[in-house]
Amino acid sequence: MRARVLLLPFALAAALVSGCTTTPGATPTPTPTPTTNGLEALSADEIIKKSTDALDSAKSFRAKGIGVSEGTKIEMDLQFAGDDVKGTIKSGGLNVEVISVSGASYMKADAEFWKTFLPDNMEATVLPLLAGKYVKVPAGSAGGLVPKAAELFESNKTWSKDGTTTVNGKPAITVTDGDNKVNISLVGTPYPLNIVNKEGTIELSDYDAAATISAPPPAEVFDLAALVP
Repeated sequence: MRARVLLLPFALAAALVSGCTTTPGATPTPTPTPTTNGLEALSADEIIKKSTDALDSAKSFRAKGIGVSEGTKIEMDLQFAGDDVKGTIKSGGLNVEVISVSGASYMKADAEFWKTFLPDNMEATVLPLLAGKYVKVPAGSAGGLVPKAAELFESNKTWSKDGTTTVNGKPAITVTDGDNKVNISLVGTPYPLNIVNKEGTIELSDYDAAATISAPPPAEVFDLAALVP
């Protein structure tokens, strides 16, 4: 999937409160000002590298919003946990539930979705078999259908710095390739906070939250390999 996708210090307020509670002549304890993680001193390419490394090392995260896959606008709500992913993808009026775990990919969708992949002469016999089922896709055949975390930052352009901003209350530094803006946390781990382009915004959140992704129960799965001679 191609994403083609400052906190104000409270030192003054803290000093005023401290002044109301200390005894005369006491020296208020200074309140530290929030410090950055140093991204602002790096080049745009170095910032992207640190951010993608942080994303790769995260135990889990959520990606929700609108992006582009193979030139098609899609709406996603995906939970990533390492190499595993689970969630929903909507595009062109078609809704798909996806699960990718331990290298196996599963998709659950209505008949209209599967009609876009099946030859006309197979629809009558195959569509009833897929109804209400997670369809297990043969290994290596899910490319482009089930997103991968690394694909969020694909770009064939040069990155440049584009100032600072605040995302959901967090200070962030912005890098852009001309079509996309990536806002990356300026405090703590340099996680990407969102990816913005003319199609919409993908919000990235819930880093390292507890997340377990499991394959669907066998009774709910149709193995597409059964159709291959």
